[in-house]
Amino acid sequence: MAGEDRYPICLVVGALIFSLGCCILYFKLKEDSNVKLNSTLYLVHVELLSFMICPRYKKLLMERSKLPEIKEYMKKYDKTFSILEKKTNRSMNVLQAFFINNLFDIQTAIGYPLEEWSADVYPEPLHSLVLDMYYSMISTTEMSRINAGFFLKKLLFATEKEINTTLETSRKKIFLYSAHETNVAILLGKLADAYSLTAIPPYGSYVIFELHKINDSFGFKMFYQDYQQHHPKPLKIRGCSQDYFCSFQDFYHLVEELLPDGDEECFN
Repeated sequence: MAGEDRYPICLVVGALIFSLGCCILYFKLKEDSNVKLNSTLYLVHVELLSFMICPRYKKLLMERSKLPEIKEYMKKYDKTFSILEKKTNRSMNVLQAFFINNLFDIQTAIGYPLEEWSADVYPEPLHSLVLDMYYSMISTTEMSRINAGFFLKKLLFATEKEINTTLETSRKKIFLYSAHETNVAILLGKLADAYSLTAIPPYGSYVIFELHKINDSFGFKMFYQDYQQHHPKPLKIRGCSQDYFCSFQDFYHLVEELLPDGDEECFN
């Protein structure tokens, strides 16, 4: 597009393999005298497991689980929990069921046969339970501040710094954030307009936030790659009036209430 500059900022799933691959790539490039890195590649390993490590989130989740409407909704998974408790010989909740679903996904991906009883719970209703878990993680503003806000704050800080960098040669070309499928699902559920999360983000899926400059205005374009198509699909950002482009200021105002004041929101 004429008069448009792009600065990709990418959130990527597959933390271990991605991080290892980036380290190998970096040193391979460094060995090549024909390649000048010049600080254009910036690697950050992000482990946003707030739903596991934040005491405040656990408290909020417990309070939500006691709501009458939530209790009624979760009854449809009673049979699933009963089967899992019987077969695993351990107490079961949504998070434990989520981990079991992950194990089944991994076994299936590598061609390792599942036990016959798993057909009673996998892929359904376990997949549906996991999708419900994703949405529950961002079901209130407080929970969204913990589960989405910390990454959004990092994204905005890094982007604003690049916007204010006057020398083109000093700008970093790409930010690669290594994360988990939960982080991808949370971003899609919170930001993507008219997008319904009907499948667990596959291994290696990713969300891209491209920083564009259009008509002297910096802003984001959002993409998602789930490998159902060759190229990442463009997504409209919820609340932005412009198709597939959201100015930096508009984006900031849209997510401002989700930005945590500091780490104390996780622990207090």
